[in-house]
Amino acid sequence: MVLFLKSKITESMQKLSLIKILFTCFIILLLIPIVETGNLYAQQTWQWGIRGNDNDPNSPVPGDDNIIDMATDPNGNIYTLTKLYAPGQGDINGLPISGYGYYDMLISSFDCQGALRWHKVIGGNYTDDGLALRTDTIGGVYVLGSVFSMNNGGVHISSDTTIFPGYKQSLLLKYDTSGNFNWLRLPQPDTLSSYNLLNLYTMDVDGNGDIFVLGTFTPGSYADGALIVNDTSTYILKYNNLGAVIGSTKMEISSTNFPNYAPLGNSYLKMDFARKRYYLAGKFETYQSSYSLTFGNTAITHGAYFGCFDENGISLFVKQSTHPLYGDGFTCRPAIDELGNIYLTGSTYPSDSWGGFTFNNSLSNSNMPILIAMDTNGNNIWATNASTNGATGSKGIKYTNNTVGIIGQFPGTLKWDNFQLTNDYNQSYDISFARFNAQTGAIIGLDSLKSNFGYADFATGLETDKNGNFYLAGRLSGQLYVADDTLNISGSGYDWFLAKFGSANCNCTVPSAHFSQGGTTSGTDVILAYDGSMPIDSVSWEFGDGGHGSGNSITHHYAQNGSYTICVTAYNDCGNNTYCQTINTSGNSINDIPGFADISIYPNPSTGILNLKGLTENLQYHLYSSLGSLVLKGTLSAPASTVDMAPWASGWYVLELQNGKGDKQRVKVLKD
Repeated sequence: MVLFLKSKITESMQKLSLIKILFTCFIILLLIPIVETGNLYAQQTWQWGIRGNDNDPNSPVPGDDNIIDMATDPNGNIYTLTKLYAPGQGDINGLPISGYGYYDMLISSFDCQGALRWHKVIGGNYTDDGLALRTDTIGGVYVLGSVFSMNNGGVHISSDTTIFPGYKQSLLLKYDTSGNFNWLRLPQPDTLSSYNLLNLYTMDVDGNGDIFVLGTFTPGSYADGALIVNDTSTYILKYNNLGAVIGSTKMEISSTNFPNYAPLGNSYLKMDFARKRYYLAGKFETYQSSYSLTFGNTAITHGAYFGCFDENGISLFVKQSTHPLYGDGFTCRPAIDELGNIYLTGSTYPSDSWGGFTFNNSLSNSNMPILIAMDTNGNNIWATNASTNGATGSKGIKYTNNTVGIIGQFPGTLKWDNFQLTNDYNQSYDISFARFNAQTGAIIGLDSLKSNFGYADFATGLETDKNGNFYLAGRLSGQLYVADDTLNISGSGYDWFLAKFGSANCNCTVPSAHFSQGGTTSGTDVILAYDGSMPIDSVSWEFGDGGHGSGNSITHHYAQNGSYTICVTAYNDCGNNTYCQTINTSGNSINDIPGFADISIYPNPSTGILNLKGLTENLQYHLYSSLGSLVLKGTLSAPASTVDMAPWASGWYVLELQNGKGDKQRVKVLKD
């Protein structure tokens, strides 16, 4: 009996030990995602999807239902610019939309949860096309487009106003973020006696609402005489947020056979406002030998190209691929991070190369998506590409939180390093969405949107908001499945769609990450302290040498002196935010850059005027909100100057100073 009891006790203890081991393993498994990802909060996934169309089953060109451009505002609302086809009747998720003519422009605004806030239709009896939509950080929404009117009924700016533009073809207009009409500008003169050959391509807008419009202008007078053109040339025409012309820049760009060929029709403009640069990326259809395109003294002769111009329009450098055939190139605006690094996406063929990196497709000889990161001098930081079993590419790119996202489509199999998508039940194209670590180029996520059998879906754009969410635009031809939403096409052809990938964080505040360097302990040991917004749940670090860490303050040892990009990520239940800055471990701390060390800034906190003394030269400054939005910029005059913070709300701000060499210093200031 004793032996029996002893045996049972031993057996029970063994079972308890086994349960304890299994429980311990379970806990360890739960912890693994935290160790690998550094974040278990606000996991990003598909949130919602909406669709719209023109409700005409006889649309002449499949794909006419497209989101042409989109942008977000500091409050997390999103704005889209869409083509609306005759007879001018359409819908957004079933809500009827009425238009005016053959092609109209549809401007729509949605909140973070996908609800329609307002919409506007721009057009007349003929063909009217949207070209670009941008927002600023102070409540402006800007639209660039072209109209065609013989004054037969005029062109309607929704129900706000009607214009009779005569031979004028170009318009620039502004709404506020609530949908109130502000102003309209027609750059061409009133004295036109025929349709003037003016090609406007696109625009970009800075945080203060300064507008930069790219176009090729034939001889004549534009913008009420503000721009006089003597020969066919490419210009940047500049407006402020009140619609006044504030200048123009003649670009060092030349071409032949205009107007039969619009030389920059496949180019995408992105401004680097901090460095006062214009970036142009695109694709050159080199199968046509009847025209040429030149940036500075460099002829564009290959499919993919990238040009950098200074604020005076002078070409600084040009980069091209090595592939001589058409069909490859960049297909959307470049993205820029806070360090000025440039990210490009598009497609190319196997054996093509960029900056010494050769692209290869392990699954076929078809063209495939590519992604390139360059520094401010145009040198490769890294490059990568996917392998596909059929021709495909990517159509949108955005940077946020040390992450680069790109959207595209794939025909069957899409493989990117160890990530793979397989379209095993749909014999056509599905939407793909890939995310990469901006510093290393390593892929960190690959997702898709599925549709029903045999129907093709195509990507047209990508955007991000202040909370790190992504918005994907495209067109569908059947059914599209987004989270719990099934989007059904109305009629035939294509409908447009908008989908959100991210977190359910519309009504809470994601932290604004920032850090400062406390100096060096010895040699290459650096002391770092998180000083971003609170409250937060945790903080993680990437040190730029492959090392990682966690905690609000940390000391890191570098094996050798050099320049390293450090990124800190702050997490809370709403999501996460990443801030990156480059430091040098050769002896200078962040605060020891020559020209900045003797500057005093007071009072801090400030109720209005912020004083700066000890300036050894004139400095450019940018004032950013805690959400990273630019609220003010200007020039500080040596030896003392001021910044007026009185108009801005109480809270934390970051004051960025930049000297003539491009060196920068950031200081955290508090507005009471």
